[in-house]
Amino acid sequence: MASVTFDESVDISRVGVLYEKLKDALEGSSSIELDLGQIKNIDGAGVQLIYAFYNTAKTQNVSISFKHSSDAFVSALRIMGLENRFAPDL
Repeated sequence: MASVTFDESVDISRVGVLYEKLKDALEGSSSIELDLGQIKNIDGAGVQLIYAFYNTAKTQNVSISFKHSSDAFVSALRIMGLENRFAPDL
């Protein structure tokens, strides 16, 4: 199982680096664990990256699990109306 831990900030300035991390985890993995517990600051670009990755993994039959989800991440999902899009995995 591959694992990706997110830092405190997941915003437009970090999306490129995070994209590469997620892409590397996806290659050759049948399951990936995302640790979102440290996120304190997330913007729309960060949510979009995680959501797009989640959907890509699902279409490739890669299992995604969430180790932790910070309040900031869950709040951002609610604001954007996406909290149900991750169910039941979140």
